[in-house]
Amino acid sequence: MKTLYMTTLASALMLLGACDDTLPSGQNTTGPEAWDTATSDTAEQRPGSPYLTQLDWSCDPATGDWNYYAQTEGWAGFITIDIFETGSSVPWEEYHDLVNVSWDEQGTWDQWDVTLRHVDGPGSVIPGQSTLFTCGYHADDSLTWMVTTYDESGEPFDCAVFGQRPSYWISDRGYRDCLNWN
Repeated sequence: MKTLYMTTLASALMLLGACDDTLPSGQNTTGPEAWDTATSDTAEQRPGSPYLTQLDWSCDPATGDWNYYAQTEGWAGFITIDIFETGSSVPWEEYHDLVNVSWDEQGTWDQWDVTLRHVDGPGSVIPGQSTLFTCGYHADDSLTWMVTTYDESGEPFDCAVFGQRPSYWISDRGYRDCLNWN
């Protein structure tokens, strides 16, 4: 049931975006100033909202494949991971969606996952399927990640950053309310 809803929601959002390029009230394309991350004294946690509760990542040195996992409290409409090579003078960036793999029927939690296969050239990178980043060099001191949850209406809701330079997302790009998971 939830998979069907997620597919329908994604299709509706794509159609809406094709028809109207205006943003819903309160949504900001340059930073999540309106996002409710419940990180400040004034933020209130709303029951059933997609707060990040767990983030895990790994890279298999034998295959070069990366795996990302996130869990939320409450159902998320979708989750994205933005990867930026902050440790390079010629940075590469990638944007991927995680896949909903498990959820509680009452809507109290969601689990999301994606495995990205390593490829050798920029033209071979497919969002949600493959990555240019390698385990060794990139995993050590080169990458900074931002994971963002969106509620079931498609509004950005919560975010967390981790990696080489969290300030890239938090300060430089204006995502001040994102949690620093380093």
